[in-house]
Amino acid sequence: MLAFCGRTHNPRIAASVAQTMRDLSASGRLRLVMPARDTKNAADFVLSFWAGWLHAKVPPDTSFVLISTDIHLERTVADVLRGEGRSVLDEF
Repeated sequence: MLAFCGRTHNPRIAASVAQTMRDLSASGRLRLVMPARDTKNAADFVLSFWAGWLHAKVPPDTSFVLISTDIHLERTVADVLRGEGRSVLDEF
């Protein structure tokens, strides 16, 4: 499982969720991918890059699951993946 976040605390994510993410990461079940620098939309670009990279590398029947606090980003990435024939589960 991949998760994308900024380098500093995101106030839209509850502290308990952040702790769960750290625990999953420490156990090797979650890979946190962060931009080298926190700039406007940096985590969004990292997520978009990885979605495209995975689309190119994983088998065509692989489903994507998107969960984001940014509904516009989530919809955009989901729409692009669906447009390429991918199955996408998302929250909207």
